[in-house]
Amino acid sequence: MVSKSNKISIVGVAIVSPVGWDINTTYTAVQAEINVFQDVNYYDADYNNIKMATIPEDLLSESLNELIIQGVLHHKHARMLMIASLAIKQIGTSINIDRAIPLFLSASEHIDHSTPVIDRVFIENLALQSEIQIDLVNSQIVQTGRSGGIEALAYAIKYLDESDCEYVIVGGVDTFYDNETLQYLQKQERLLTVNAEDGFVPGEGAAFIVLTKTNRSAGIGTPFIFNFGFSYEDGHLLGDEPYRGEGLAKAVKDALAGTAGVKIQTIYSSMNGENYFAKEFGVMLIRNHKAFVENVETRHPADCYGDLGAASGLAMICLACKDIEKKGRKWPYLIYCSSDGGNRSAVIISV
Repeated sequence: MVSKSNKISIVGVAIVSPVGWDINTTYTAVQAEINVFQDVNYYDADYNNIKMATIPEDLLSESLNELIIQGVLHHKHARMLMIASLAIKQIGTSINIDRAIPLFLSASEHIDHSTPVIDRVFIENLALQSEIQIDLVNSQIVQTGRSGGIEALAYAIKYLDESDCEYVIVGGVDTFYDNETLQYLQKQERLLTVNAEDGFVPGEGAAFIVLTKTNRSAGIGTPFIFNFGFSYEDGHLLGDEPYRGEGLAKAVKDALAGTAGVKIQTIYSSMNGENYFAKEFGVMLIRNHKAFVENVETRHPADCYGDLGAASGLAMICLACKDIEKKGRKWPYLIYCSSDGGNRSAVIISV
């Protein structure tokens, strides 16, 4: 269990993605397996358009707050700020925010070394842009890409469990719609074009959840965080070590510990269409096969909204919570994420 004395419950969710401006529209599109992949004005070495999934520009038309110093805001960070603001504003409708709340934020994996890292100024700007009261002192940023959302979740729960704070917000935001990022990925031959044998569709988005703690004896009905698992894959995409599949398999094994024999029927995966991550998924299933029903349901929503990068984990948690609400499911869900680097994370949520 993540907490010995409390249930850590999810009492609010919010998301903005290329297929929806909130949780309801995004969930409906993913359920219908709708995608919005389209050619963009970026080309590979053979002058073929790459495919991306982007948020409609009319949703991002709001002006930046005049107090934000745009001159020092990197263009990628400015886009991420607008996307994150659209999502986090939805949180205010799910709970009564009458005091500053810490934010534990998952941001882009720093792999191309050209885009500056996200720092505390980003959270300050997000508070200004969204007009959400954020506790800047106790907020934290995790920059490990896809895995970072679940890692941020763990930091948030530790803080919530050890403090008298009533709520915490956990979020993730990312965009690949940036020339420097796309150029880096093109050099790695990872972008999906008509001639690509192996590639993924870059996306963008933001997702946030609100956590609170309740007594463990409280009645069921609200999704809560059951357990975590974390590990590191030496044979990751950014290194030269051979891939052996140890990282994800161990992260999932640790997350499954304590499920008391209740088998997982639904998996949400950060797989984005690249062969590497499909192979990793297969190894994880084989090594943990006793924990899953025979025809375990596997969802990889990047097939609909593209790869959301650092927002992937929180986005899938939002979708799983909506699934539980809409379908009345009582069984535990497994959500896992794999970064381009070695970080691997998994979480079990249940009701």
